[in-house]
Amino acid sequence: MLKKFIRGIKSAGLFEPDDRILLGVSGGMDSVFMTHLFYRAGFQFGIAHCNFMLRGKDSDEDERFVRNLAEQYQVPVFVKCSDTGQIAGEMGISVQMAAREIRYRFFEEIIETVSPGFKYVATAHHLNDQIETFFINLSRGSGIKGLAGIPVKTGHVIRPVLQFTKYEIENYINDFELEFRNDQSNDSDDYFRNRIRHFLIPALDQISTGFNQSIAKSMGFIEEAKGIYNAFLEKEIQRLLIPTLSGYSIRIDSLLQSPSLHVILHEILQNFGFRPAQIKQMASCIRRKTPGKQFFSKNFQLLIDREVLIIMPCKVNLEEAGSHPFIVNKNDKLSLDDAYSREFEIEIFENPGNFTFERSPAVACFDLAKLTFPVFIRKWEVGDKFNPLGMKGFKKISDFLIDKKINLFDKEKIQVLISGEKIIWMIGHRIDGRFAVTPETRYILKILIKNRIFAANLNI
Repeated sequence: MLKKFIRGIKSAGLFEPDDRILLGVSGGMDSVFMTHLFYRAGFQFGIAHCNFMLRGKDSDEDERFVRNLAEQYQVPVFVKCSDTGQIAGEMGISVQMAAREIRYRFFEEIIETVSPGFKYVATAHHLNDQIETFFINLSRGSGIKGLAGIPVKTGHVIRPVLQFTKYEIENYINDFELEFRNDQSNDSDDYFRNRIRHFLIPALDQISTGFNQSIAKSMGFIEEAKGIYNAFLEKEIQRLLIPTLSGYSIRIDSLLQSPSLHVILHEILQNFGFRPAQIKQMASCIRRKTPGKQFFSKNFQLLIDREVLIIMPCKVNLEEAGSHPFIVNKNDKLSLDDAYSREFEIEIFENPGNFTFERSPAVACFDLAKLTFPVFIRKWEVGDKFNPLGMKGFKKISDFLIDKKINLFDKEKIQVLISGEKIIWMIGHRIDGRFAVTPETRYILKILIKNRIFAANLNI
């Protein structure tokens, strides 16, 4: 068993022999099994335990057992006590989800701040856990990612006993006469996982000899297929998801070229908080070519326009951000409200004589001598007019927007730059020709919009 354990770690490349590993130990059979293997293998390790305060004195006894285990092996122990039931109520999630959140946050806290010498966190998931997870995800209509099961390594979390069955673990515990704590909730059929564990898997095991190993082999094939799927998905997202000045856009004609419209949409839009039912409805609208439909998640809104899908922060936030003017002085670096997620960088330099305009909506250049400071940024208003560069005479911004077929989202958030009560720039679109750089211009004021896109919110 020890040789199989060490061989599995090497073959999966989980960690190096001199790495320090933090073990998540509940005191149950599985984590005691893992801890004993680490001790026998001579690896450097410490123990982390969460007292979830869910089972009264039993929870305290679990904690005491784990502390004694750490003392027996002469390794450091870290313990966190949390009122999991109260936290679950405050967060509006299940007790199981709250416990998982508490546990993994505690692990990260230890390896990042409390004791940074630990390189990985090890959990005691085993092969039966893997198979149970497969059937849970299968029953929920999970895609290829869910059916691949629990990965042996995710970031700094490793699962070094994932190859062992529950039967092997029980035999090992008996052979070495190891003590462990029994969580009675594992015997209850109130939980879906337990019903799969107690009824479905034993029935399948009777029907097919070696059922566990066969499922594990199939899940290995699915894991390999997931790698191919993820590589394809990454390329598709890079091809389809285009950063804009206000968020992202997806061209509908490019989206329709994908082999599976609904799957690609789901993989992209779930990262923006849109629900599966919404994404299914979006796919239907795209196929039926019905533009103008809007969808909202907690932080984002999506518009199905004529040719593109437009994703941007929620409308309410944008209206709040644009309700007040912003003042810009020379050499300012101005950050607007996070709802716009963009910065205005201002630079002044001498005309080099061979100056050419940058053909980018994110850049505007002006003759400095023609400007009056400070200049103001505000939302456009009905009746606003300016002299668009390249056009003769004045034009209402409302008419300009119609001519350029600007979508509803962008109309609502468009701002203008004002100098001396005159509009000098319809920001992100066109400057006023009266303030443009000419051969006679001595100094140039350049404004560059930098988009702080919402990548921090994504998981792609």
